[in-house]
Amino acid sequence: MKIIDVITEDRNWTKTSGKMHPDQIETLPSAHIVSGTADRVYDLYRLGLKAAEADGIHPVKGSSESWVGRNNTIHPYTRHEADMLRDAYRANGIVWTDELAPNPDNKSLEPEGTHKVSPVASSLWKKGRSK
Repeated sequence: MKIIDVITEDRNWTKTSGKMHPDQIETLPSAHIVSGTADRVYDLYRLGLKAAEADGIHPVKGSSESWVGRNNTIHPYTRHEADMLRDAYRANGIVWTDELAPNPDNKSLEPEGTHKVSPVASSLWKKGRSK
């Protein structure tokens, strides 16, 4: 006996028919066909992020794009790396902008809302005693 002898699906149904198979229609509760751009992976990624924000009742607010849109990003860590990339961009004719130009020293800075001192640490705790 060959496997083809035990397969019970309709052998005349082809994947090129452009329609869902009747078995698929019966078993799927819904099937959404989503139009998008040429970058389907990114579209589905952004869709997943917005779906994670959604509750199914209230509209999701905010843009569907990230802060970089459809652009690529490169994040040099040091001034030397930034200079190397600048030269490479120029050599390849790539248009670029430095979004962090206000930080010319390329120093990693703590955001204003970051605790500089632990809010839970106390002198008693440091001495090994609990309150």
